[in-house]
Amino acid sequence: MTPAGSIATWTWGEGPAVLLVHGWGSRGARLRSFVEPLVAAGYSAIAFDAPGHGDSSGRTSSLPQFAMAIDAVARAAGGIEAAVAHSMGCPSIGFAMTRGLTLRRAVFLAPPTNPGDYTQRFAEVLSIPPAVITIMKSRFERRYRMRWEELDLPRAAKSFSAELLVIHDREDGEVPWASGAAIAAAWPGARFVTTEGLGHTRIVHDPDVVARAMEFLNAPEGRRREAGGT
Repeated sequence: MTPAGSIATWTWGEGPAVLLVHGWGSRGARLRSFVEPLVAAGYSAIAFDAPGHGDSSGRTSSLPQFAMAIDAVARAAGGIEAAVAHSMGCPSIGFAMTRGLTLRRAVFLAPPTNPGDYTQRFAEVLSIPPAVITIMKSRFERRYRMRWEELDLPRAAKSFSAELLVIHDREDGEVPWASGAAIAAAWPGARFVTTEGLGHTRIVHDPDVVARAMEFLNAPEGRRREAGGT
């Protein structure tokens, strides 16, 4: 997978690479709270702006384009050890993994299960005829050489071997808490942690969330249980 145009990237520190992946309508700086802890722990932190976001080129974007950028940045770094992703950055990591991206661990913050579902909701709100949506989906599949059901993260997660920590706030008003729970349940060996009162965006910068994520990334290989998780 190769994205068109240029991708703005930033790197801090030396050591195994951890990729920071922002969500829809955001930019790489969203995950800045993880940079200092990662560097202090001996990792290199890599952030980027997805296509059509921030300082990267393009006026439009999509989940496959996010995944192409993830793959390109990972290859340029010589591979990545782990990823920390927020919101739509999470299924973008999952989609990239179905296309060959390898990593040892991932931290998902407020992940949606299936971004493709938003298309149906959008159609219902605007009363778009089902036939039009069917044509749109077919064109999307041809353009990105994929099937629509591949956007379903719990479905894809069943075959993944990377260790996963999901952290989701029960009061998330943008992506339901149940989405994070469903992904953790489908992903073999995943750990799931619930927070309270952080919503969809504050979860990214909360010190306890960052500390929990770092504990997971630094844990001995094969550790599968998270103390205090839900």
